[in-house]
Amino acid sequence: MTSRRDNQLRSAAIRFALRLPDEDLGSVGCRFVRIVVDPEVGEEVCLAFLDTPADAPRYNDVEPLGLTANTGLVRTPHGMIGAIVWQIAANSPIECFVEQFLNFGSPGTLRLLKEAADQTHLKFIVLDSRTSDVTAFADYENRFTLDALVQAMDEHASEAAAATFDEAVHYAKLHANLIGKIRSQP
Repeated sequence: MTSRRDNQLRSAAIRFALRLPDEDLGSVGCRFVRIVVDPEVGEEVCLAFLDTPADAPRYNDVEPLGLTANTGLVRTPHGMIGAIVWQIAANSPIECFVEQFLNFGSPGTLRLLKEAADQTHLKFIVLDSRTSDVTAFADYENRFTLDALVQAMDEHASEAAAATFDEAVHYAKLHANLIGKIRSQP
């Protein structure tokens, strides 16, 4: 077993800002980002959740801000893709499920996922997708099974949908019903 990078939040007062790329402005979804949240920790991979201006501030009022992940691979006619269904604000009135699809044919995507899996903690940042304002923040012990997803993606690397990732995601959204499967679990 390898040692994981200890990135637990150390500073009581953190200050950071994110600026979403123009192509992400107004979008809704989850993505991994590499930023410095705590100068004592340095650069790390965090999970950013982009939400609408009306909904993003609501997550700051949820205590505790529950977060779970269901990970796996989705086989499509266009190749295989990685998938994470994030359950955000779990068991609260504003609970939501967000699908994040991963192109493991892309070295950058796989590298970010591996870095996230190798951290002891995963910081979760909720952003207003129009302004890039941080509306909620939490630091979780990393029990999200990202390492198992990395291993599965490595084992199936030859089946990655690198050239047709967008078509594979479109197919998965139409046919896989990942959120429905998660919701129907006991």
